[in-house]
Amino acid sequence: MSHPQLLTPERHLVAAKRGLGLPVIVAICGSTRFMEAMTEADLQETAAGRIVVRPGCDMKQPHTLWGDPANAEDLKYRLDELHRAKIRLADEVLIVGDYIGDSTRSEIDYARALGKPIRFTHPEIDPYGTALPPVACRIRVVGSNGDFAVVGVEPVPGLRVFELPEDLREEGDGAANPWRLTHHSGLGLAAFPSREDALRGAREVADLTDWTRTPQELRADADLDLDLDEYIDRILHRTNGLLMPRDGKGAAL
Repeated sequence: MSHPQLLTPERHLVAAKRGLGLPVIVAICGSTRFMEAMTEADLQETAAGRIVVRPGCDMKQPHTLWGDPANAEDLKYRLDELHRAKIRLADEVLIVGDYIGDSTRSEIDYARALGKPIRFTHPEIDPYGTALPPVACRIRVVGSNGDFAVVGVEPVPGLRVFELPEDLREEGDGAANPWRLTHHSGLGLAAFPSREDALRGAREVADLTDWTRTPQELRADADLDLDLDEYIDRILHRTNGLLMPRDGKGAAL
């Protein structure tokens, strides 16, 4: 004899909202530096017929509620827990702003763990690249007769991120770091252990130059030469990446 499957608290909540005929509930997340943008997003979502929950305190602004450091620390903890409750309540999440700090990243991870759909006002900052459209990528291998084609994403204009096919991976660093950051020409820049690491690497070096230019134009750019030390520092010290060797898969610029 079959037994009815017991509903989890989450499914009870979904069923209750459906039974009440509630509109879609959207939880707005992001750095409080974007409070003005959150207000605009609140307006747009409300006008579209959705219920909005969002941060209600901007602790970057002075206020008696958090003027005392001890009170501020306790309040921050309670606000973080309150916002997680808002994410649990919501049907979907909207990330506002063009920057993701540790707190916002934690909110994204929490929403993903709950299976909540996530939207971005700036899809290019999505740490998982889920909103990025697929693009064709070329792998230029030194000593080969041609390029290999794979599908990846372009998180920064002119820079591509993709996973190296298993048959092109070598033992050691190549196998442990199969995700590649390359120039759109197919020339390699760095290797990473995960897709998220590679996307972060692209964003770390995005402002160093106009990556849509050709390799010849980049090599002739004296200003880029001056930034090579900074490029190396950003890849090696701000990310989990490794610089691409000139004789490896995806020949380096």
